[in-house]
Amino acid sequence: MKVPNACIKFAAENHHSELCKILNGAGADMSTLTHNRETAIVLAAEKSYYTTYAALSKVSDTLRFLTDSMDFSDESGDGWKVLERLCDSSAEGHGETEAKIALLLWMLKLSSFELKTYFVEREFAIMLQWVLKAHPVLEEASDLLLNLGGAEIIDAMGYVIDGYTILQRRVAWARPREDIKTVLSRGPDIHRLGFDSYFTPQQETPTSLAMYSEWVFADWLYGLGTIEVDLEIFTEQELERNHVVHIGWEKDTLLDLFAYDNEPDVDAREIWVCSDCTQEIDSVKVQPYWRHLLERIKRRIHPDSPTQHDSEARETENADLGGVVEAASSSSHLAQEPDVTENAPFVDLSELRSESESEWESESGSEFEFEGDIHGYPATVPIQSDCVYARHEVICMDCWIHYIRTGTRRPPHVDEYSPSIEESSEDEFSPYFIHS
Repeated sequence: MKVPNACIKFAAENHHSELCKILNGAGADMSTLTHNRETAIVLAAEKSYYTTYAALSKVSDTLRFLTDSMDFSDESGDGWKVLERLCDSSAEGHGETEAKIALLLWMLKLSSFELKTYFVEREFAIMLQWVLKAHPVLEEASDLLLNLGGAEIIDAMGYVIDGYTILQRRVAWARPREDIKTVLSRGPDIHRLGFDSYFTPQQETPTSLAMYSEWVFADWLYGLGTIEVDLEIFTEQELERNHVVHIGWEKDTLLDLFAYDNEPDVDAREIWVCSDCTQEIDSVKVQPYWRHLLERIKRRIHPDSPTQHDSEARETENADLGGVVEAASSSSHLAQEPDVTENAPFVDLSELRSESESEWESESGSEFEFEGDIHGYPATVPIQSDCVYARHEVICMDCWIHYIRTGTRRPPHVDEYSPSIEESSEDEFSPYFIHS
């Protein structure tokens, strides 16, 4: 007698282990697919979302009985789906977290031989994404997966072909420094280039993603320190492999950035609201004030120094009045920057470079060159004497793109920025615009 699929589905979803045994004894095929193409054990794992300690033994008994039919031979096997469901469930706040973690750890240990034997890079990466999401609560589970998969799964692409690695996602999501440290300790590729349009409209490395805000950059620098990275070698390799991402940067200026003694003044948090459009930020958090400091470092101006005009004034404050007047009227001594306007014009960076900006110049005295973007267009930035954002302000990527293209802040409650026909060009999302 053929046992209806509905009976199998009912027994699995409600974790009736005894009923599962009775159905199996009656000739039921517990690996039979339901109309949703899911096996009995996948259904049982899916319904463990609200597991409590009271129901833990009931759930585990059902899963234990059904494990014989699990398949790990390829990425479509139901064994991977079971573990994905349990990882997802453990990372969420429903049910009793400790009970769900105990269930996940038990299943990972039970399946460790199959996981090692039938290693599927993509499935490992997906599971690790979930457990790292709840790190350090799921620290033991993440360690188990990392030990089974090693650096391979960290460098594996998660959800999208040619997307971000696990390390890039940790940095993009601004995860806690201990989370980043855990991933770095497994030896991933720290210069890996990836593209994920959910975060930014261009390719990024972990370093370029960290450069969007000061607290993420501090955490990234801390992580590099924990694995004892030689920054001289690191900067050489970063620029050699990913020059397009770091247009305008040179080895000495990038080292200056790493050496910059900056204590983040913005507290990391789970939920951010954009200071411009007032919408919740669910991807990369951009700190314009920090980006402004990076631009100064890139142009060899010390980030903490005042404007050139103030600097010149201090140098001549003990001189006689005639000397002060002469210095103030001499264009060769002063490099005054234009005032901020509502619609800041765009100029070539080379026009902004002056001989007086020599505080961070290299000993060789060679002129600093700025390159265009990958399309061959001149690199451009808004002419501004100072940043129009306060240090604590954080904005979303859409508002950042709007700002660097127009020089103005985006008003609240405006849909995603779309340039007019006149503004549109093939360099609309060039790397320079994002990393200027």
